[in-house]
Amino acid sequence: MTFYLKPAQNSGVKKSRSQNPLLRRSSSSNPFASSKRTKAGAKDGKPAKPASSKQDLWDEELEDHGLVTALATDQRLCDVPQYVKYIRDRMFDDIPDKAGMNSTRIAEVLNFQKNMPPITTRAHVHALSKSPTATEREMADLVRAGIVRRLEIPGRGRGSQAVGDCLVLADEWLRMVHGSSGLDSDLQGKYVKVLHGSKGAMTAEALSFTQAEATALTQAGFLTNPSALNASVMLRPDSATLGSLTSLASIASRTVSGSHAAVGGAGAIHDVGGSGSSLGNAGNRASQPHSATMTFTIPSIGVFLRLLTAAREHLVFLLSRSKYRHAPLDILRERWDGAVDSAGSSKESTTVSRAIVPAKTKKWKQFHGLRFQWILEECLGAGLIEVFETGSVGLGVRLAS
Repeated sequence: MTFYLKPAQNSGVKKSRSQNPLLRRSSSSNPFASSKRTKAGAKDGKPAKPASSKQDLWDEELEDHGLVTALATDQRLCDVPQYVKYIRDRMFDDIPDKAGMNSTRIAEVLNFQKNMPPITTRAHVHALSKSPTATEREMADLVRAGIVRRLEIPGRGRGSQAVGDCLVLADEWLRMVHGSSGLDSDLQGKYVKVLHGSKGAMTAEALSFTQAEATALTQAGFLTNPSALNASVMLRPDSATLGSLTSLASIASRTVSGSHAAVGGAGAIHDVGGSGSSLGNAGNRASQPHSATMTFTIPSIGVFLRLLTAAREHLVFLLSRSKYRHAPLDILRERWDGAVDSAGSSKESTTVSRAIVPAKTKKWKQFHGLRFQWILEECLGAGLIEVFETGSVGLGVRLAS
């Protein structure tokens, strides 16, 4: 019997895997071989935190190198009508390509933006002008000349913080009157004549219109009873355009007595979200007194005031969450936008990466795309915030003391 043995098996010698002696490693030759491997700057194997993250800047105390009193960047703006049109045209952002909205929601947002009345608060105009005194004189002159109309809703704050002190270009007002489907051409012409004859006044004699004409104008949103201005015009988003859909009888039925007086009288329709004046209720028209004066207004003003109030409160809330009640302007803008870019991806440098589509943010869910720069100017003019130079991270924004 023949036995065949391989040389390596016979001698018991194993071949080395590496023939190059320079590639051989020895733990004794590397004093750090047994040390735990970590990345540079990391502790306990955790990634190192950036030296200056956005959260750090949000809670970091910023230096004040001087206040910024006017935010206008367009040097072509030189008078109040230009300011009003500039503010109105820049109120909303365009819907992003990847907004996360279906066609129905997109249509709702676009219709909301389109139907917003062309009005501007006086406070917003002051945020863009460099000379408040000169701007105020110009406003008064334009109102007397009939080029600009002024709207004032009482009970909406005082001084510069009042949201009910607004300006409307006379041409825009007339365009809305002539475009109203609820008014015939004769009534449109009569209303325009009375409007011009008021010489800038915010009220008109009720006897200028018949009972039927006053009812049609209040239902269209162009007139209201002065007593109705004491009620909230912001309870319903479409209260200024739907007319008086809430009847006094239905309101009275909610009370024990069932009387009109038990629920506040004729003005009760406004307390529960109705619109127009007491003249707008057909079922009670005969029993309602004809008011001595009627106040000029425009459709959907309640929508504007409600949006403006909520947006102001939200920006103030965002700043109040900062440790020092101030923040860099760029970071505040990201917080307003919901920390998303136009593609819908997260921009916040957080430990957990997550995509945030615009449709899920407060900016688009509640404010229908209201632009950050627009509400920043609004709050500055109202005296709610201050903008200042930081000297390191650009402009800073803080709550006014």
